Amino acid sequence: FFVSKVFRINSSFMLDTITFNNGYSLIEDPLCTGLKQVIQFSIIMLIYTGPFRKKIWYIPCSWLVLIIAAIFHLVILSMTLALSPKNYNAFHEHISRWFFFGIFFLLWLVWEEKFASNTPVFTS
Repeated sequence: FFVSKVFRINSSFMLDTITFNNGYSLIEDPLCTGLKQVIQFSIIMLIYTGPFRKKIWYIPCSWLVLIIAAIFHLVILSMTLALSPKNYNAFHEHISRWFFFGIFFLLWLVWEEKFASNTPVFTS
């Protein structure tokens, strides 16, 4: 939707594949939907310190953030493949990995600063 309607990039959709007019296709792997990141972050949070009652609602809220990040990630991957295919591998292999690490860090930081302990990790 975002690729064709919002950014007006000509593409066609078939099941889990987006094909662009430049001949390149993006095949959606189930692990690229944010599921992998949801599982990773959930495991990290379950073994990390903090009150379990707060984890019961914080973990599902973090899923929403991670799924939105995954959608943004797929839109950027699609735009990269459609507009600059030579940069696709660099973005997919390097930049997007650090993007998700950054999201993980921010989610952890919010948890640690606001919910897990009484003493802030980072002080001004």
